[in-house]
Amino acid sequence: PTKALQCMEWSWEWERKKRLSQIPDDVKSSPEVQQAAKEGVLASLSNGYIDQAIEIKDIFSVPSQIIHSPEILNAIQTEITRRASYEDIDGVIEVVDKLFSARSSEHTLSPELGKTFKGVMAQLLSAGYVEKAIEIKGKLALGGEVFASPEVQNALKKKISDYLIDRDVREAEHLKEQFSLTTEFMSSPEVQEAVKHLMTRILSRDNYNITETAIEIRNKFSLSVNNLHEAAKAGIAARLAKGNIHNAVEIRDKLELPTEITASPEIQQAAKNGMIHCLTNDEYNSVEHAISIKGQFSIPAEFLSSPEVQHAVQNIVANRLSGDYIRIDDAVKIKNEFLLSDSSTQEAAKAGMIKQILRNSLHDAKKIIDGFSIPESIIHTPEVQQAAKQAIIKCLHSDY
Repeated sequence: PTKALQCMEWSWEWERKKRLSQIPDDVKSSPEVQQAAKEGVLASLSNGYIDQAIEIKDIFSVPSQIIHSPEILNAIQTEITRRASYEDIDGVIEVVDKLFSARSSEHTLSPELGKTFKGVMAQLLSAGYVEKAIEIKGKLALGGEVFASPEVQNALKKKISDYLIDRDVREAEHLKEQFSLTTEFMSSPEVQEAVKHLMTRILSRDNYNITETAIEIRNKFSLSVNNLHEAAKAGIAARLAKGNIHNAVEIRDKLELPTEITASPEIQQAAKNGMIHCLTNDEYNSVEHAISIKGQFSIPAEFLSSPEVQHAVQNIVANRLSGDYIRIDDAVKIKNEFLLSDSSTQEAAKAGMIKQILRNSLHDAKKIIDGFSIPESIIHTPEVQQAAKQAIIKCLHSDY
């Protein structure tokens, strides 16, 4: 029964279209029929029957000036608004496809329909339907009258800012290209803040080639000089806090930061903190990093003389002069780099000297005496003298 019913419906539909096609052209084009066709299109649109409206328009060759008359456009506007309010995005596209496919860029939207598409585009962008918005833009050849509106501009700013904050650079760039966003647009405070946020995150991470990526972002999204400097400050401070002098210097040099930025209180404090971090950890190459920080960021002598630095360096020197592997030259270099006084390292130097004497390494013992200016009074202390006696006895009992 169902199949038979469908066949009957198809038959009736075919017969209906056949009769309509047989209406003479002069009858179709008569004022009375054209008025009836206009009213039929309007009634169909008012009830949401887009296909029926299109069929009437096509069969009776309703001219475009009638389709774009205030009554018809108002009905179209109502239908687009209705579908958009339910987030029926495909439905909006359907209206565009079927009623505006022939629209060319030189035709302007009516004020009423233009207002509707402003709202539709803003709604699509805000809801994340960017590709649908791009599709409608292309189909309608929408121009400045829509995209220059505050509601669409604000939606675009919000969307590109969200992309940038989420580090979705590819989508941000796609949006910028598709909507031909200008340098003036990119210079708006909200977009600049988003670009600065992204730049700060890039410059603060440990990945390779961070500076090249940052330069690319700066150029693509027109980051201002002031915002670039703020992001660079944050990035350098983050690198220095971990003792990562290589990336800090790379950011400074490749972004061509002026002296006042690297000499700023924030960077100077970060450099000091980074140097302390390196000295207190004393891991592989950490002392070299501390020395590099001191030189690259011009750490003043008064900070080097602070108790915190002096205590950390004293511990490092003591470590270099003790243990199984004594690094005398390293210890002397560290003492000189960080302005350690001879008196502050006398005990560590004395212990290292005794160790070298007991090993019969008189050359290294002499290097300690000279490098740390050990006075005669320490050389003649009982501990040192006892070590010398033991070394002599050991030599006398040796076969060599």
